[in-house]
Amino acid sequence: MKFTFLSPCTLAAAYSCLFLAILEPVLCLSLQNVFGGQSIKLLLRFDADIAKESIPHYLSLDPVDDERLPPIDLFQYPPTEKVLRLDYSGLPATDEMLFKKQCYAMIAKYSLDVWAKSSLDKFFDIRVSDVEAFAEILEEYNLPDVPVSIIIPDLAQSVYETFPQASVNTTETVGETAVLMDYLSRTGPELTTDMAKEELNIMTDLFFKQYRNLDMVYLWFEMLRATYPDILKHERIGKTYEGREMSALHLSVAHKDNHKDDGTRAPDTDFDHEDDPTERRTIVITGGLHAREWISTSTVCYSLFRLLRSYDHITDSVDGHKHRKLRKILTSLDFIFIPVFNPDGYYHTWSVDRLWRKNRQETFNPRCFGLDIDHSFDFRWQHSDAFNPCGENYSGEDSFEAIEAQQWNNFLTNHTNQILGYLDLHSYSQQILYPYAWSCEQQPRDSENLIELAYGMSKAIRLSSGRYYNVLPACVDRDVDIEPSLGSGTSLDYMYHNKAYWAFQIKLRDSGDHGFLLPPKHIIPVGKEIYQAIKYFCFFILESKEY
Repeated sequence: MKFTFLSPCTLAAAYSCLFLAILEPVLCLSLQNVFGGQSIKLLLRFDADIAKESIPHYLSLDPVDDERLPPIDLFQYPPTEKVLRLDYSGLPATDEMLFKKQCYAMIAKYSLDVWAKSSLDKFFDIRVSDVEAFAEILEEYNLPDVPVSIIIPDLAQSVYETFPQASVNTTETVGETAVLMDYLSRTGPELTTDMAKEELNIMTDLFFKQYRNLDMVYLWFEMLRATYPDILKHERIGKTYEGREMSALHLSVAHKDNHKDDGTRAPDTDFDHEDDPTERRTIVITGGLHAREWISTSTVCYSLFRLLRSYDHITDSVDGHKHRKLRKILTSLDFIFIPVFNPDGYYHTWSVDRLWRKNRQETFNPRCFGLDIDHSFDFRWQHSDAFNPCGENYSGEDSFEAIEAQQWNNFLTNHTNQILGYLDLHSYSQQILYPYAWSCEQQPRDSENLIELAYGMSKAIRLSSGRYYNVLPACVDRDVDIEPSLGSGTSLDYMYHNKAYWAFQIKLRDSGDHGFLLPPKHIIPVGKEIYQAIKYFCFFILESKEY
């Protein structure tokens, strides 16, 4: 099925026709003269999977009392708001630098929300409030003629579909959520005496069926801690600007246990927890530095759960001997999991604006809130968006001004464990980034092994799910050759330089079809592939003699 629209003013009509294209996966429009005389292809993508799931359009719901509507106001995202991709892969190399410089100037002047950019695949993904208005901006900057595609044609609908309420069977969804909330709300002895781990597995299926708000994530933490009290400890990192708790779970199984050399169980099945804590080598896994990247929070939670299930396997008297590699990981390493590094921002995405990115601190402009936590760390810190506190990359007036970064630094300063590895999960682009972000001229220590490890994690993901994650230095991803401040003060560089021997940032799915609004059906697949990467990460560094 093919549609051709001759008038440049029929973009809205073109989108309406999507609903007439029954399960047609892709509709292509060639519009002339929309962008100041440029010939640009607009690609409207229609996800057939959404049609198969029969998710209703939010405009078809009763705005007063339909339980399927999320707690935020979807009308803050006007029908004209979309996410566009500017693809400059066809430009000659001599024109690329000029194009990127012009784009960054345009982005700064108009405070555009850049969702993703790639110097490797050569694109910018930009959220725009109106396509025709954006065309005028492009004309103003006289950008080269490049293809522009619409990757998210209906932003409000895509936002709606990430909330648990967006379901065909409302009764089932509400009922499942009620059961899960009842389960997670039980605390203390009731959990450990009344609940078997089989029930935990059932509730886990429900938990990862949808994205979960801050309260449910923290209740999930408490449920896990109560179920595994001997190996899980709740760590309180500190308070946020709005007074919320920054919480972590510390998984610690002693490296000395009571297993025989042949891998079978000894009579005493307990692990020894009395070893010197200063000897415990630790892996830190964080998510949610940027509030709208919900898949990073879910993936941290899923990875923790899979490691707990691995613990069950290695302590099983029947097949524990089959899991020697997992045993080595769990008995040699501690883990600190922080799924919501930015609690205030994450809460805001569930209550006000799904696409909020920063924390919620006040700035010198009373109308602008929030600092980019990932530009706030005290390593090669620079002003980012220095004169625009409303900007998505605004880093504040000084390093560690973001309270979350400051609290994390204080926590690590007082922590006795040796931080061996750091994985910082983000979205999106399917990339594994290694240090440094601040400069491509500064070579990381032991770069050969660092890059080998990155490619090994990428291979582990590919073997698990078939997904390809590109490997590149973080400085290239940040375009520091054009905008040096974009690579300053990152958690990746701070942790690598000051705390962790091995450090990576992993940008999760997808590569642009959904952007930050990845549908919930991807939660478990993403969790599975990243869990494989985490296992490889641990195997590699335990075999390495470099630290």
